[in-house]
Amino acid sequence: MKNLSEAFFIALLATLPLALNASTLAEQATDKKAELHVAVQKGVEEYVRSQRPVDETQTLFVEAYPIDERINVAPCDVPYTYSMTESGAQQSYGTVKVTCADNNWYLFVNVKIEERQQVVVLADMVSPDTLLTQQNLTTADINSQSLRHTTFSDPSALYGARIKHRVRAGQPINPNMICFVCKGDLITLSANSAGLSISTKGIAQQDGNIGDTIRVMNSRTERTVLAKVQDHETAVVSI
Repeated sequence: MKNLSEAFFIALLATLPLALNASTLAEQATDKKAELHVAVQKGVEEYVRSQRPVDETQTLFVEAYPIDERINVAPCDVPYTYSMTESGAQQSYGTVKVTCADNNWYLFVNVKIEERQQVVVLADMVSPDTLLTQQNLTTADINSQSLRHTTFSDPSALYGARIKHRVRAGQPINPNMICFVCKGDLITLSANSAGLSISTKGIAQQDGNIGDTIRVMNSRTERTVLAKVQDHETAVVSI
């Protein structure tokens, strides 16, 4: 009985190298498969970026959807070739065809595409008439396609403006939300001509942002004139 047990143990030990070798080969095959999946996905993303240039105010976010782990990506001795329709490159979601010229292998990979731009948003929820400062403003990368209005990229350009309505945190600021000079504000009404500067007090008759032309009533004469908003406390009359 002892001899039989020893023989069985020896036979078992003899099979271990074969089992370990098979396990190692299986792991290596799995690793190689995963590497090819990742390589193709990265190639898809780089290709899409090359097909959709953006301006300096935007960044392009491209994410290839993971390839089903059951799919075998064929090794290719030459670089994989990527292609997609011209209209597909301009959409939020597209499909890229990956091919290998060596063996006529091909695969379709879905991809998500977003153009993002940095815009000024509220750091916290604010109430109407809140003065905008460094403390309640920040920036965020927002999908450009979700923006429906003109936005701002520099928080400092909004310092001194006031919010007209309650706005939640994280919401992009657009010109309709703010006024540097708000209706009813007492401001300086200034006029410059031939080196001569004249100023008086006026009451804003409507909201305005920097560069806007608004109606302002001269507090002394009660005459209403058109003046361009210069900052949060001054409007200039053209003479």
